[in-house]
Amino acid sequence: MVNGKRGQEGMSIGTLLLIILGVVVLVILILGFTMGFEYIFDKIGLLPGQSLETVAQSCAISVQGDLMVDFCSFKEVKVDGKKQYVNCNDDRLEPSIVARLVDTDKKIPKSSVCNVGEDSAEMKFCNDRLVADGKEDMDKLIVNGQSCSVGYNIDNPPSNAGIGA
Repeated sequence: MVNGKRGQEGMSIGTLLLIILGVVVLVILILGFTMGFEYIFDKIGLLPGQSLETVAQSCAISVQGDLMVDFCSFKEVKVDGKKQYVNCNDDRLEPSIVARLVDTDKKIPKSSVCNVGEDSAEMKFCNDRLVADGKEDMDKLIVNGQSCSVGYNIDNPPSNAGIGA
């Protein structure tokens, strides 16, 4: 060993910081791909979910492209912090969709285009959620601005209280 010259002892602080940053990014990517990025970003308030305006833009594109499946599909949005489901028939979206279609010859289809037999698309959606889950509170399930119980007359399933007593 030569006197007066020191070699590097260990890693520099910059190298350690880059390793830590790399591990954090790797963990975020793994969680994002396995659980969905909404899981991460909803927790810290970044990249919020769809808004009514985003759905309106999607609806205008659906009308322009004659994409009826997309037009009728329900999307989950948060309005005033509450989870709701909307499709392009929601009255709140119409002015925004019409404004985007001004320079085209396209018109918004009638709401009946999304009906399933005799039932409206909203009623079918509420019934499907009731059958699929069985625990969904129809008073709290909001579809196109109305609760399933009040707007579409879908009752909550009977509770099991008192059965077998």
